[in-house]
Amino acid sequence: MKNTLQQAVASVRAHRIAAVTVLFVLLGVIVGIAGFPAINVHYVARFSGDVDVERQVTFQFDDNPGYSESATQNAYPDNGTATIHVDPLNLDSASLTVTAAGENVRLDRLDANVVAKDQTLYRAATIDLVQVNGTKATLNGSTATRFSIPAEQMKSLEKALAFRSEVKLLLLAFLLVLYLIVLCRMTIARHANKRYFAVSALVLLLVGGFVANVWLVKKPIVYHYSYAFTQPANIDDHSTYEYSQSFIAQQDKLRSVKLPISLDPTIDAGDVGNPNYGVVYETPHEYHNKYVITVTESETGSVLAKTMLTPDMVTVTNSLFRAEIPVRYDHAKGKRFTVTIDKTDDNAATVQFQGASLDTPIDILPQGSTPDSTELAVRSTIPFSYLNLSVGYAGYPYQAVMTAIVVAFLILILLNVLANRMFTGRQSIMLCAANYVCLIAYAIFQFTVYVTHVHGFPDELAHISYVAYLKQHGGLVPDFASMQIYNFNGDSTALDLTSIKEFNRLGHPPLFYQIERLLGGMSIDGNMAILHITRMRLVSFMLGLIGLAIVFYLGYSRIRKIPMLHLLFGLLVISPPNMIYTMSGVSNDSLTLLSMSVFVAGVIRYCERRYDACTFFLIAGGFALVSLSKLTAAMVAGFMGLGLVLYTIFRERNAAVFRKPAFLASLPVYVVPVGYFGWLLARYHAIQPSFQKLDFTGYVNSYFYVGINDRLPYSAWEYVTYYVGKFLDTWTSYVTNIVGSARDTSMTGTQSTFSLFDPAHVGLIAILLIPVSVLFLAKSRVRDFLAIAETAFLITAAYQGYSAFRGFYDNGYPGAYSSRYYLCVISVFAFAIIWMICRSFSRSQETQLLDDNRPAARLEPVPLTSLGTAICLVFIVLLVFDGFLYSLLYQADGITGFVGKL
Repeated sequence: MKNTLQQAVASVRAHRIAAVTVLFVLLGVIVGIAGFPAINVHYVARFSGDVDVERQVTFQFDDNPGYSESATQNAYPDNGTATIHVDPLNLDSASLTVTAAGENVRLDRLDANVVAKDQTLYRAATIDLVQVNGTKATLNGSTATRFSIPAEQMKSLEKALAFRSEVKLLLLAFLLVLYLIVLCRMTIARHANKRYFAVSALVLLLVGGFVANVWLVKKPIVYHYSYAFTQPANIDDHSTYEYSQSFIAQQDKLRSVKLPISLDPTIDAGDVGNPNYGVVYETPHEYHNKYVITVTESETGSVLAKTMLTPDMVTVTNSLFRAEIPVRYDHAKGKRFTVTIDKTDDNAATVQFQGASLDTPIDILPQGSTPDSTELAVRSTIPFSYLNLSVGYAGYPYQAVMTAIVVAFLILILLNVLANRMFTGRQSIMLCAANYVCLIAYAIFQFTVYVTHVHGFPDELAHISYVAYLKQHGGLVPDFASMQIYNFNGDSTALDLTSIKEFNRLGHPPLFYQIERLLGGMSIDGNMAILHITRMRLVSFMLGLIGLAIVFYLGYSRIRKIPMLHLLFGLLVISPPNMIYTMSGVSNDSLTLLSMSVFVAGVIRYCERRYDACTFFLIAGGFALVSLSKLTAAMVAGFMGLGLVLYTIFRERNAAVFRKPAFLASLPVYVVPVGYFGWLLARYHAIQPSFQKLDFTGYVNSYFYVGINDRLPYSAWEYVTYYVGKFLDTWTSYVTNIVGSARDTSMTGTQSTFSLFDPAHVGLIAILLIPVSVLFLAKSRVRDFLAIAETAFLITAAYQGYSAFRGFYDNGYPGAYSSRYYLCVISVFAFAIIWMICRSFSRSQETQLLDDNRPAARLEPVPLTSLGTAICLVFIVLLVFDGFLYSLLYQADGITGFVGKL
C-alpha cells in the first residue's frame, strides 16, 4: 500500500500539468452537476392572438402560507409578451396558471431568462406550450383565457433553472480563471519570481473584471434623435383620445421611442400613504390614466410595440419624466414609422404627454420626421400638430471598442515582455518603433471619436472667432480691443459677424490663428464667416500630432532600446485625457505642444553637449514659436532657457559656449518674439492684452467677475486646498466636464459609476507628481537638466496659483486653475520618469539616457531588474485604463454626444 502511494505521488510529480488538469476537470464536473439557487429569474409568457394590452396578465403560483399575495404576480403585455421578475418564493411552485385577457389568445411558450438590470444575460429554459389548451375565464370583468402549466413541465423548468443557475456559471468562471493562473505558473512563468507573478496575476484579474463590468453591468448605447420643440404644451384632454405622429428613420437599427410626460413630482410611485396617491397611481406599477402606446411600421402596418404606459417604463432626471418604449427593427433607415398614443380612460389627465403646434406648417420636421399628424383629428383642448418624442437607434459600440483596445494592448504588452528574452537586437529596435506607430494610430483614433461624438472643446468658439477676425480684417496682429466672439448661424456652419455674443477675451499671440487662417479653409461671404469646421479641427490636430511625433522621435532616439520603456514613455505622453482632446478642437494648445517639442529637442541636444547650429537654432526657433503660441508655455521655456545659461556659466564654468558662432548666429531668431511683445507693451502696456482693461463693462458683467455678495467665502487655506484639488482634477479629467448625465443638459456632473475596478487615476497623477522627486536625487548632469526643467514648471505653476489667488480675492473669479496648460511639457515629465526608472532599477550603475554625447540608439541597452520591469508593467496597465478607456469610453453611456438627447 505504501509503495503504491509513493508511486502515485511520483507519477503526479512527473505529470503535474495532467494531474492539475484532471483535478480542475473533476471540480468543474462537481460544480456542473450540482444544483444552485436560481437568481435573477424572469418568466416570459409569449402569446399569439389579440392580447388585451389594457389588462394585466396574471401569473398564479402555489399559495405561500403567511404571505399569500406573493403567489400572484401581474404584468402588462407588450406586443404579445408578458414578463415578470419571479419572486424566489415562487421558484419551487408545483403549479402555474397564466391568465390573459383578449380574444383567440394562445400561450405559445414560457421562457425562463436570467436578467440583470433589464439586460437579458441568457435564456435558462423554455417550455413549449403549443399543445396546452386554455379555458375561458374572466379577468377584471373582461373575457380572458386561463392556461395551466402541467406539473411535470414546471418541475422540469425548475430543474433546468437550478442546473443553469447564474451562481454556477460564476463559480465555473472562477475555476477556469484559477486553472489558467495555475497552468501559467507551471509552464511559461515557472521561473518567475513569486511576488511578481502574484502581482501580474492580480493585474490580469482586475483587467478581466473591467472587461466583465463592461459587458455585464454596462448597457449598449441607444442614440436618440430628438423631435422635441422648445415650447411644448401638455396634451390635457380628460376624455379618451387617439394621437399619432409619424417619423422617418434616420439610421438602420431602430431600438426605442422615448416620450416626455408630465405628472405631479411630489407624489412618488411607492408613496401609497400619500392622500393624493390615487390621483396619479393605482399601484406602484400602474397609473390612474390608461395609455396604450403603439409603434407600427407604416408601409406594412406591422406592429413593433404595443404596450400600456406604466411607471416602470419611466425614468426621472432633474424632475424630467420620460417614458421609453423598447422597439427593435433592423434595416429601418428611410422607412416611415408611426407612434400612436391611445388614451382609453375618462379620468382627468394627471399623466400628460407633450405636443406642439406651429403657426406655419413645415414639410420636414427636425431630424427628418414627417408632419403626417397634421391630418389627424386631435381631441384635445389644444390643436396639436406635432408630438414631442425622440427616436433611439443602436448607438456607438463602446463595449466592443473598449474590449478591442484592451485586447490590443494586452498583445502589445505581451510582445514587449517577450522581447527581452526572445527578440534579437534588431527585432527589439523594430518593436520600439512599432510601439510609437501603434500609439500614433491610437491618438488618431481618439481624434475621430472626439470630433464625431464629443465636441465641447474648450473655448473653441472664441478661437474660431479670432480666426474669423483675422480673415475679415487681415493684418499680422489683430486689434485685440475690437475682437468679438460671434454667434453661429442656425446650423453651425458659419459665424454671423453681425451677431456678437461677447468680447473676445483671447489675447494670445496670433501665430496659430494665422496658420488656421491660411490652412483652415474659412472664407468670408458678406457678413458671414463660412466655416469648414472639420478641416479647421484637422489642421489643429495635425499641428499637435507633429509635436507628438517629435516627442516620440526624441524618446526613440534617446531611451534605451528596451521596448517596454518606449511603450511606457509613449503612454506617459498621450494618456492625460486633455492631451488628445484639446488637440482635436480648434485650439492654440496644439501649436504650443509642437513649439515646446521643438524647444525640448534643442535642450536635449544641449544636454548632450552637442553645441552646434542645429542645437541653438532648435532652441531659438522653439522658444520663438512657444512665445508666439501661449504665454504660460513661454514662461516655462524662458525659465528653462535661463536655467541652462546660469548652469553653464556658474556650474560648468563654460561661458565659451555662448561665444560660439553657432550660438551667435541664432540670436536674430529671438528678435521676432521680442519685437512682438515690445509692440504689445507700447500699444497696451502689457505683454498680453487684458479683458479687464480693454472692456471693463463687459468684464464686470461676465463670469470672470463675481459681485462681492456672491463670492465664495473661502479663507486663504480653504482657497489653497480648493485650488490644488481643481489643479489635479483638470489633469485627470476633461476640462469642459463632458462626462456627466446625458439627460442633464447642463452637463455639470462628472460622477463616475466605476467603483470596484476603479484605479483612481493613480497613473495620471503619477505623471504630474513623480518628476518633482528629481529635485531630491543625487546630482548628475542629467539630473541637473531635468531639475532645471522641473523648476521652470514649478515656478510657472506657482505664479499661476498666485495669479489665481489674487484674482479670486480681487474679482471673485474661482477659475484659472487648469493644469492642461502644462501638457506642452509632458515630454519633460515622461523623460524624468523613464530616467528615474533606468537609474533606480538597472542591473548596472551605468545610465545611458541623455547623459552621453552619443545618442542612446548607438549603445547597448542595460537591462532592467525584475522589480523595474514589474513597475513598468503596472504603470503601463494603469495608464491604458486611466486614459482614454476610463476617462471617456467607459462613461460613454452618460455623454450626450454618444446618446443624443430628448
